[in-house]
Amino acid sequence: GVLIRENAPAVYLVEQAFPMNGSRYVRHGVICAMLLEEFSSKHVLPHERTMAEPKADRLRLMEACHANLSPIFGAFSDAEGRADALLQEMAAGMPLYEFCRADRVTYTIWRVDNEAAIGQLASLLRDETLFIADGHHRYEAALRYREEHRSVEGPPGSAPEDFLPVFCASVSSPGLRILPTHRLVKAPGPFRPDIVLEALGEFFSVSQELVKGPESLRQAFGPSAKRGACIGFYVSPERLYILEPTSDDVLAERLPDRLPEWRRQPVTLLHYAILERLFAIPAEAEAAHPRLFLSQNVEKVYWRVESGTYDAGFLLPPTHPATVEAIARGGERMPPKSTFFFPKIASGLLFYAFDDEEGPPRIPDSR
Repeated sequence: GVLIRENAPAVYLVEQAFPMNGSRYVRHGVICAMLLEEFSSKHVLPHERTMAEPKADRLRLMEACHANLSPIFGAFSDAEGRADALLQEMAAGMPLYEFCRADRVTYTIWRVDNEAAIGQLASLLRDETLFIADGHHRYEAALRYREEHRSVEGPPGSAPEDFLPVFCASVSSPGLRILPTHRLVKAPGPFRPDIVLEALGEFFSVSQELVKGPESLRQAFGPSAKRGACIGFYVSPERLYILEPTSDDVLAERLPDRLPEWRRQPVTLLHYAILERLFAIPAEAEAAHPRLFLSQNVEKVYWRVESGTYDAGFLLPPTHPATVEAIARGGERMPPKSTFFFPKIASGLLFYAFDDEEGPPRIPDSR
């Protein structure tokens, strides 16, 4: 009785409530089955590059369980906010279950099997393009699983392996928040901050902020992060340098064929103008680099630099959801782990089994 197989088609409304920076946010979304499509269809768009090892890990999990255990996280434009409003209306009545996690994110989940309500939601989402907020590795692993394990012959949508579970939320939702993912790096040889600072002058103007402790580091970078296009360069002992691009598009000459919006992003500038040039860390690596560590925690950046575990920390500002969408629509991919959509959707809320005796989900209007 711990796991219960549903006996009728349904979608699941999810409300996530969470505190952040002294405010309380609420996000509504829906978990449903989505027909897998190649990115070339332009119906589903990625915004980050993926790495081989995590994709192989996700694939092994699917093969072992014959199921998909967690939804990807997708966002859609919803320019008028109509779908978000409908999701809030549908999140009513007695919930299926609710709980609060250790990170203080409260979940409330409703089961919705009313065909009229589902049809209304489907009509609003039918022409939307979904961009992947979180779960790029899971999506690409699901494509691979479909290719290798599809159980029946027939058109797309005739086999259970043609689908994966997705949590969808509106870009217009005030609860769609993105946290930055900072970088910690080791130099390939002896680390000389003065030489790095001199080299940074080619692309950035440099100013210094006073720091006394991890909370001071967060506060010192905060005002610059709100301005957008800047990078924090942190080295021991307690020195924070604010790097601001010397022009609106410093990578234009080096990467002329890439999308201007993509070139201007601080995380792009970090990988192509700093990590690759000055630390010999490939900007488009498909595997985790042994001298690069990622973290959303500014305190962890502080202590790992001050302890000598890493030579330098690079702090990044958050990316706006609309910017992520614009980059995805432009066909570009940001470096791996460029964005951290918070809160993520918890694994295990619902499982999608590939051996469903009822067959694959029904597809409204073939999508």
